[in-house]
Amino acid sequence: MTKGYKLQNGCWNCGDVFVVEGYDVADEFYCTSDAPTRPHCGSDLMNECFFPRDKTTEEGFAEYEEWCEWERNQQVSSCGICPKWRKL
Repeated sequence: MTKGYKLQNGCWNCGDVFVVEGYDVADEFYCTSDAPTRPHCGSDLMNECFFPRDKTTEEGFAEYEEWCEWERNQQVSSCGICPKWRKL
């Protein structure tokens, strides 16, 4: 490792970040600062699947649409940073 190497702050370690984790996909980062209430993200790994056995197909699609609307306005880059960054 290069002498003086350090990790810089960013969305990846912000107190307002929500990270969607999946089994075989890269993590996705979302800002929750000033965001509306987060709906289920659909991740099986995080137990937020849109289509579990106890839901109807219509309920699953409704949750999916709700997630798509929320994530469209909240997705960020893991290495980005904004003036509202705060420590985890």
